[in-house]
Amino acid sequence: LEFRRVLFRSIDCFANTRFGHQSKIQNPKSKMILLILGIILPFLFVTIIPNYFFDDVGAFHVWANCLQQNPQDIYPLCKPDYPTTGMLFSGGVIYLIKALINTADRGRVDTIFRYYLAVFDALNFLLLIWLGRLLQFRFPVPIALAILALPSTWVGGAVWAQIDGISLFFCLLATLGFFQFWQSLTKNSNSKSSYYKWYKLQFQNWHFFWLALATTSLAIYWLSKQLTLFSLPFFSVIALITINKLWQYFHRKGLVIAGLFILLFVALFSFLDSLFIMPEGSNNSSYWFGWHRGFKPYISGNGFNIWMFLGWPMSASPYPPFAKLNLGFWQTEISPYATGIVLYAIFIALLILTGFKAVRRLLKANLENREKANCYLMALICLFQGLCYLGFNVLLSGTNERYLYLGYPFLLVGVIWFYTQNILFSWRSIAFCFAAACAYGLFVFSILCPLPDLLFAFKRHEFMASIHLFLLLLIGDGWLGICRRTRV
Repeated sequence: LEFRRVLFRSIDCFANTRFGHQSKIQNPKSKMILLILGIILPFLFVTIIPNYFFDDVGAFHVWANCLQQNPQDIYPLCKPDYPTTGMLFSGGVIYLIKALINTADRGRVDTIFRYYLAVFDALNFLLLIWLGRLLQFRFPVPIALAILALPSTWVGGAVWAQIDGISLFFCLLATLGFFQFWQSLTKNSNSKSSYYKWYKLQFQNWHFFWLALATTSLAIYWLSKQLTLFSLPFFSVIALITINKLWQYFHRKGLVIAGLFILLFVALFSFLDSLFIMPEGSNNSSYWFGWHRGFKPYISGNGFNIWMFLGWPMSASPYPPFAKLNLGFWQTEISPYATGIVLYAIFIALLILTGFKAVRRLLKANLENREKANCYLMALICLFQGLCYLGFNVLLSGTNERYLYLGYPFLLVGVIWFYTQNILFSWRSIAFCFAAACAYGLFVFSILCPLPDLLFAFKRHEFMASIHLFLLLLIGDGWLGICRRTRV
């Protein structure tokens, strides 16, 4: 009976989010309860789930020992496969924990490390609320809590004992910094004088703080893991939109501002990237070294992709051809590795080309519609990031089971926003997205803890590949429909 009450109340809350009816969720006490619940939930998961991935934390312990003995030579001696900030947030923190509590007890250190990761999971919940407020969700706290409670969100961070939650934190922080800066320009767009706008932005409201926050967070995020490479299309589009907005509001001064912040990013990235002595052949770059150190050619690293359907072992090389393409005078052999790269490149190119017209239309919105156009633009950009991560997990070979962790929050935020605006996505699409997120989370969780036999399908790589291939087609079709719309 209690379960039914909670279920019906959740459905009512979600319906109200779309149709705008009054709800008890608007009560400040209810909001505070949900806020507290979202903050403590990551710590609760760590407490009640003792299982974690022992081998990953073991690698962090090796890096911690290297930092203790000879910190500057950690890359030539121990060869960590994470760039500098990722290595410091993992092995560096393990080293600090050991030094602070003065113990070599592996179990105790690992428990503290997992609670440290839970702090970032809780912070990500607060950042999702912030994102929801920027997107003008009626109920940002319940939506953020729903995303946090999904297995796709909590299983890959503190529960697994990996730093993906930290990567997500800096990715969200950088994204929110850019979005907040866009909003600050929109709110000051009614000023009559461009000089007045410049003065107000620079000296009164400190709005360029958001751009500095975004730039700094982006440099830290980029060096947290090699997988940040798949955010390159996302942040490239954001950077171009930001430069366009700076030109639109400040003209030549805007280009100077953009150049200064680009220099800030390059300088900070270069400083962090070369913080330690690097081995020969790494171009003095921890990011470059991490890519070559971490890259392993195989069909799958216990992840899922369309190449599962070939029936090859996951450890098989993706380089041998699986078919021959004969187009008259032109013949070639096609392999999972090369074909996956070509398919993903075509996919990203299609997303950018189809989205270009929509972005240009939104940037030219009238003053009366500019705030709504900004929300539309931010939601579209979030959906783009989710599709970038979903696409590479489905189309490329060599995927790991946790590689989709960073994509789901952005994908869900984008889909929910368009649903609440009655744009294309139906409640069935939302339900399938949430079901796919749950299935993905259970798939990852099955590696830590055995699932009941009734849930055998969620342990099958082919099943997960099928679900996410369908999800890619579903959301991709929605993307095309959204980009074809002629009004905000």
